[in-house]
Amino acid sequence: MPPIDTTVLTTIFTWVWSTYGKTVVDKTSKAAWERLRWEDRALAYGQKVQRLYGTIQLLGQPRPISLEGIYTAVSLLDRPEALRRYTVEEMQAEFEGRGRRYFHTGGKEKRRDGLEMVRRGQNLFILGKPGAGKTTFLKHVALRGVKGDIDRVPIFVGLKQLSDSGKSVFDYIVGEFDVCNFPDAAGYLDRLLKSGKALLLFDGLDEVNVADDERKHLIAGVETFTRKYDLCPRLITCRLAANDYLFQGYTYVEMADFDEGQIREFVARWFSGDERERERRELFLSELENTASEGLRELARVPLLLALLCLSFEERLTLSSRRVELYGDALNALLKKWDSSRNIRRDEVYRELSPKRKLQMLSRIAAETFGRAEYFIHKRTLVRAIEDFLSKVPDASGEVDGEVVLQSIIAQHGLFLERAGNIFSFVHLTIHEYFAARYVVENSARGTLPLLINNYDDSRYKEVFLMTAGQLQEATEFFNLFANRLTEAVAESPTVAALLRHVARKAAPAADNTMSAVAVRSTYLSIALYLDQARDFTLARTQDIGLGLPLITAQNRALENDLVFAFGIDYPFNIVDERTLNNALTVANANTLFDTLGIVHKRAQLLKRSPHAVLARDLALAKAQLSLGIDVFYYWHGDKGWYYVLIIDFLEAAISQSRALKDTVIANRLAGLITLVNSAATGQGPVTEKVFTELDAVFKVLNLDFPDLEENDWEFIYKYEYWNKLLLSCLEQAAVADREAIKARLLLLPES
Repeated sequence: MPPIDTTVLTTIFTWVWSTYGKTVVDKTSKAAWERLRWEDRALAYGQKVQRLYGTIQLLGQPRPISLEGIYTAVSLLDRPEALRRYTVEEMQAEFEGRGRRYFHTGGKEKRRDGLEMVRRGQNLFILGKPGAGKTTFLKHVALRGVKGDIDRVPIFVGLKQLSDSGKSVFDYIVGEFDVCNFPDAAGYLDRLLKSGKALLLFDGLDEVNVADDERKHLIAGVETFTRKYDLCPRLITCRLAANDYLFQGYTYVEMADFDEGQIREFVARWFSGDERERERRELFLSELENTASEGLRELARVPLLLALLCLSFEERLTLSSRRVELYGDALNALLKKWDSSRNIRRDEVYRELSPKRKLQMLSRIAAETFGRAEYFIHKRTLVRAIEDFLSKVPDASGEVDGEVVLQSIIAQHGLFLERAGNIFSFVHLTIHEYFAARYVVENSARGTLPLLINNYDDSRYKEVFLMTAGQLQEATEFFNLFANRLTEAVAESPTVAALLRHVARKAAPAADNTMSAVAVRSTYLSIALYLDQARDFTLARTQDIGLGLPLITAQNRALENDLVFAFGIDYPFNIVDERTLNNALTVANANTLFDTLGIVHKRAQLLKRSPHAVLARDLALAKAQLSLGIDVFYYWHGDKGWYYVLIIDFLEAAISQSRALKDTVIANRLAGLITLVNSAATGQGPVTEKVFTELDAVFKVLNLDFPDLEENDWEFIYKYEYWNKLLLSCLEQAAVADREAIKARLLLLPES
């Protein structure tokens, strides 16, 4: 145990004796009191507090860990969320307007430092969801108290243990002082409490059963006790919705979720120590902050669930590969393990329901409300949904009171939270999505999979798609439905359909054993998009359109569609380097123009060395055409930079690969183009139309004359890219019989 500075405790104990000692008349007792060494008594009490409350036992952890080692300072909301006054429509609009997944709607409540509120001597009634850190906070306060940081003697009382003991509050606390070996602990404790020099920490009101009036009797005892010793500040913790009694003289506050800074601090404390642990910390944070980990970041705002994520990461050093399992673990902790690990048997209004039925009920409510885009749900809607479900199941008997069941779910599991008066939501959007996906999986025999796939174009459903794929025992049907639906969607855009078929025909001869067919199709789609961008630049020049008109569009196209699907398809490193494939040709971004030109120059050199001669030649030609278009565009606006250098670089790469293919005709034609470009670069005027005409002729010979795209075609391709990314992300989470067969269907349409 760490050493304790007993100065403050000794001072308090001695001061109390200075008044209490005058009342001791029995000479024997007085002599015994006077022999006490107050430093020893203070040390004994402090060490007992450390032993009892200095560690925590986390779910899944075989041994207790030091509380102070991972403790992260908590914040308290000075006004519980349930006291807000909002309409459902106002909350929905505010949530959607922020563009973030996190449900906190930023009301008038403010985040306060929890320990500072305690130091000010306030009586606090602390509400919080399961796992929010209520008990941990009180234990931390007790530890800070025995170290002298609060200037009062902390007295920790577990209310469940108090209730089970059958003792009065005073008699229970006397037992806490037995370690001090006071000759008359009760008399001394009475004087300590009357002096106001104690801090009373009452933990877990929600853990005391309502049945047989246990909680009612306990509350009466606590109220009587605190009225008698009203100079002592006190803290009471309770789960949200588990308190139906208004305590007088308390400031009601709520445990705030962790913010990003607190998450990072907790993780830094968890993975502290040697260099290996620090590397794990950075890897964990990197995965957690990844765009794909939005749902996990929501869970990480709850201390208990953040600890579960840390434990899981320690086992596998990854989070992303088992996201659905992590969500399941989190729910298991909230639904089952948390109470059982602390030997709590709550008043279960719906105890006749099996765990499976409870999950079915929550899944159905989630699916129905998510389908209506209802993130914030009025109490009467929830009550109706609960009663409707329970009226149809054989497990429930008698008349069902949906409101009582709702309160029980909130108090026991924390899966719903009251965000404002009579307005609820699932505790996290991720949990809402998880249950909606679970409903799809459990009812797939009733046609829920096709209904889900119909929402492929609704970005709200992204996580539901991912979690559905991850929960299916065998997901091949899911992917067949998904791929078929994308084929149907493309059929509604004839130009894009023609482009994709052309891409597939062109790509077929280039695929080999080291590069999958879909990866080659992906590259050829990018080539088609490069060429279309180049045509746009040329058109802008011939029509004398101002600088700003095509530039922003071209920037977005170059950045968002560069090697459109290379992010998730199996490009080997021996073609060109990974960064080349994922970030090539960002020259259209004027803000980083000269930073990127050097990078693009190096990529042209890489294309010269690529073993995939056909693919490398075609890619180099497309980039030369795009650079040429940008060059002409900038020339007419007085700033041509060194685009000519880039054009020549890519043409030389194409010549190199043409020679490797023994295609001397194309190599000689491209050499002639370099002569024309050099002429323009030496000041003999802009690149002539002859260059564009000759390149177009080369593209036609090489079967690179892809269809021209209109603006609506580009918009559709953006969407098509997103849908395929989503399908691939789902595939990363799913169990399927033939993963490669599913990949092979990407960007491939049946011939019309």
